[in-house]
Amino acid sequence: MRIDIKAAVLGLSTLTACPTVAAAGFGLAELIQIGQALPDVQNQDALSIDATQASLRLNNGREFTISSPDGQTSLANLVKGDSVALDVNGNRVNVTTTAASLEAGYDKGDQAAVYSISSVVDTRPLTLSWEGAPDSIASANRLSATLNGQPVTLVLPEGKTLADFKGSTPITLLDASGNPLVEERSLNALSPSRLLQLAARLGMLDTDMALRGAQKQAMAQNFGILSSQIDSAMQPGRARSNAPRQGQRFAAGRGFNVWVASEASDLEGRANTTAYDGDGKAAFVGIDWKRNDWLLGIATGHSSVDITTTNRVARVDLGGDVIAPYAAVAVDDGRWVFDAVGLYQSLDGRSHNRYLDGDVDLDGERWGARGSTTYYLPRLDQWQVGVTAGGAYLNDKLQGRYLGTQSDYGVELGELFGGLKLGYDLPHGQFYASVLHYHNITANVDSRVNLIEEDDPSREQLGVGLSHQLGQRWNVDFAGVAVVGSSDTRYRKLQATLAYRL
Repeated sequence: MRIDIKAAVLGLSTLTACPTVAAAGFGLAELIQIGQALPDVQNQDALSIDATQASLRLNNGREFTISSPDGQTSLANLVKGDSVALDVNGNRVNVTTTAASLEAGYDKGDQAAVYSISSVVDTRPLTLSWEGAPDSIASANRLSATLNGQPVTLVLPEGKTLADFKGSTPITLLDASGNPLVEERSLNALSPSRLLQLAARLGMLDTDMALRGAQKQAMAQNFGILSSQIDSAMQPGRARSNAPRQGQRFAAGRGFNVWVASEASDLEGRANTTAYDGDGKAAFVGIDWKRNDWLLGIATGHSSVDITTTNRVARVDLGGDVIAPYAAVAVDDGRWVFDAVGLYQSLDGRSHNRYLDGDVDLDGERWGARGSTTYYLPRLDQWQVGVTAGGAYLNDKLQGRYLGTQSDYGVELGELFGGLKLGYDLPHGQFYASVLHYHNITANVDSRVNLIEEDDPSREQLGVGLSHQLGQRWNVDFAGVAVVGSSDTRYRKLQATLAYRL
């Protein structure tokens, strides 16, 4: 995604008349002036009562074009309702009020009412609500409002009002408890990293943080099933014929092998300042071909993640169909195994935020890759131990649509991992386990904003499983995987696999 760090990432462009977002947004004082002018727009000499469009010049010199979204309903009729949809300079804006109508609210400008505006401010959805009398707000130097569900209070210096406030004016911004988020500093003076922290605190990045959490979970979800299939096929000491060697995990013989796998998971964690929980599901079918020390395969299926942030502020469900080719090669009599996985997923979903006027519809694609190297120590009776290390990468290219406006929501994640793999041969199968340490090396939401600084970049994963042969050609496999210890990415997963040797 592309975020204007100096303005709209905070959503404060609706609280201030910041000139850096003049083309995309407008300030609160300007919005109030627009609202005051709308009920009287039909009285302008150049406009008829049936006019569907009007140009208004405000006190600060800015000119706005306000029009009816359908191009047919007059502005005079639109403002007679308590819920109004308008196009302001090409941006869809929804305005609601507790007054009898928007027209009545501004006609009786000395009477207090609740006003709420929802729009897209420089690519991110924003809902701003405040209570007061329109005639007095523009001349006040203090405003209490709710920004994307977060109560805030803006305090201006003595002698400054909302009508003449600019982004270079020193301000104090307080949270719901009265604690200062910004204290006597201008927005233009804040560093990008400080603005990012403030944006997350004020709910401007709720959808981004939920998507970040979904991607962190998808990394383990998609690659976990595929790496398990490679491990089962590439352990050293496999028979060179189609007949499996008794007492090991399913041995892919020469020729083709078919498998199906499913996974259900319970998820929780934290992305930047946003905590979440939820669940995930995945189902894959794959076919691979093994000859001597080579393995080539392809898998396809569907995976999805459904997560909800703290206090159910935002909910994201995201998933789609997956296609993933994979390959592996063993050298030095199978002691060294090198494997690689590629991944493509078509993504579809939505983000539901309780403070917005609708869902953010999500659509896009995911590209990913994973590679690892494993060294297997010499066998000790029934025991097999391997040391492994590698890395993985995912890049989600997403578009989000809200109130007719489409914005980029791309996010990427890279990680390194290393650890041990353990197997113990049973009469008709194998007990196996793994202990892996993961460490994030990048977590960008765009080229300028890196969220890794606010996340715990590490996690320790423990996996245990049992493989059992059902005759000469069938094998069933059950496994459990969980994150142990403290981490910002936690999950508990159950996997089941059925494999058949052709």
